Amino acid sequence: MEAIVLAAGYSSRANAFKMTLPMGQMSVLEQTISKFEGLCSRVIVVAGFQAKIIQEEIVKIISENAYSFQIKFVYNENFNQGMFHSIQKGCSEVNAPTFFITPGDCPLVKKKLFSY
Repeated sequence: MEAIVLAAGYSSRANAFKMTLPMGQMSVLEQTISKFEGLCSRVIVVAGFQAKIIQEEIVKIISENAYSFQIKFVYNENFNQGMFHSIQKGCSEVNAPTFFITPGDCPLVKKKLFSY
């Protein structure tokens, strides 16, 4: 099982870049990624806008944690064409027969939702 986390958007409705905002001891992006612990072998993070910041955040997440899954950074050069292009980019990287897709700014989704 794998997961695609969509983190390519502009955060245009927020006053800041949502993915790296702190939420407890983690960023919003890490809160979302962490839900796949014990469920997935790999999490694919699709970035676009602020891709360098997302890539740096992933490096930080990997260096500070020992998740059981791999985290793969993917750049969507067509992020400005909408979320569907990020979904396509993420799907092109999937190697597993089944996978999850979630926006990166949904950190409050409970892990048990993915377990069913």
